[in-house]
Amino acid sequence: MLQWLRRFFSGGGSQPVLHPLIQQSRSDDPVEREAAAVSLGEIRELWATETLFRLLTDISTPVRIAGRAALKRQESFVMPALIDGLKHARIEVSVVCAELLGELRPPEAIDPLIISLKYAERPVQLAARRSLEKFGTIAVPQLKAVINETQPWVQNQIIAILTVIELQAPADNTTIVGD
Repeated sequence: MLQWLRRFFSGGGSQPVLHPLIQQSRSDDPVEREAAAVSLGEIRELWATETLFRLLTDISTPVRIAGRAALKRQESFVMPALIDGLKHARIEVSVVCAELLGELRPPEAIDPLIISLKYAERPVQLAARRSLEKFGTIAVPQLKAVINETQPWVQNQIIAILTVIELQAPADNTTIVGD
């Protein structure tokens, strides 16, 4: 009786059935994995996002590119995952997350990108810098709040970001860096 109850409540004792796109994303064929990434970009569910994050580290460049493009298509749904992804164990995933945040520019990503600029590994720091530059004037208040950073390299990056933003800003006779 006890074994019957275990089988009943565990779905018959077999492994859980994976979504066909998850199975396809694990194929030995990179063309199949790339196609799975493209399809996963249309699904706004956590399991699809997690599968796309895994594909960002795929050995095949087209699969990684398709995974990145699919994450970008998820737009606002994927923002929390991208912000969390800045701390991902795989540097290449963190870099892609920083880059996508710079392309999508959600205001709530500015502070996490500044934290990545300060504390992440160098490739992630550089991606965070490029992304913060893309935010433009909306990032200026938060950047100015940390301009007196004690780490010289980070302080130089913040000043450089503010300089780039100032050069990109419309000519309205305002100075961003020297304020």
